[in-house]
Amino acid sequence: MMNVLVVVLALRPLEPTAFPGASPMAYTVSSPVSMTLRWVPGGEFRMGDLAGTGQKDEQPVRTVAVSGFWMMETEVTVGMFQRFVDEVGYDMPEGCGYFADGWKLDSELTWASPGFSQSSGHPVTCVSWQDAMAFGHWLSRETGLEFALPNEAQWEYAARAGSRSLYAHGNAPDLLCQQANGADRRALEDYPNFDVNDCDDGYARTAPVTSYPANGCGLYDMTGNVWEWVADCWPADYALAPRDGSAFTGGDCERRGYRGGAYGDLPYYLRISLRNRGYPDERRDDVGFRLVLNRW
Repeated sequence: MMNVLVVVLALRPLEPTAFPGASPMAYTVSSPVSMTLRWVPGGEFRMGDLAGTGQKDEQPVRTVAVSGFWMMETEVTVGMFQRFVDEVGYDMPEGCGYFADGWKLDSELTWASPGFSQSSGHPVTCVSWQDAMAFGHWLSRETGLEFALPNEAQWEYAARAGSRSLYAHGNAPDLLCQQANGADRRALEDYPNFDVNDCDDGYARTAPVTSYPANGCGLYDMTGNVWEWVADCWPADYALAPRDGSAFTGGDCERRGYRGGAYGDLPYYLRISLRNRGYPDERRDDVGFRLVLNRW
């Protein structure tokens, strides 16, 4: 355990002032699960709906200062979550939300059997905010490090990776199928009545992590694949949200946010600034999570 901590400290770089041209640094955790983290250097950014075409809860745009942190390169996978469940005997009630002309609950769906084919390398779904927190506590206890869900500012800052565009690759929605897993022609296999982006990203449901290019921070699937839980209580907008890169702890703590869009979402819902929320015990087949390392 001490060796892990020493390695992390040795890899911590000085914080660059900007992302462009930077080579993201990586740190690999090998136990109790194998994962790679990428260093996200600190800085300031404009958070929210920069284009002025989004929703009220993405306003007002403001400047936020974020300290550097490590972030999981990918979403937590089925294989990682399986190890957690096996190690601690984690007991999760069956039942998960799925979409069929509106959101419905199927009492037989679980993270291990979400209603579609998946491998150990797919992002885990049908996990609640509470489940994600439990996984983070377990990983922290096993490694001696401090893992947590990212807050909204950390998440958006890392997703932007220095960009000011709608998506990490730019503003063109017709290029999304090359960059992310969203609602496309392939989705019509499961959802024949869906409005979809007129392209094919190769997957109707979740895709194995790292199937699409990483963003400028070396992070995969910050856009699409599955929504990702964040730490914050839900603010109706950014009027009272902190500017220091910390989590919002006021507002509606009976709901928690998730970010990034998922495999069934159109380009509008895959925008970096787009926000969504759910109840802490809610499980859906398009919501997962990734963790950050705030202290090491």
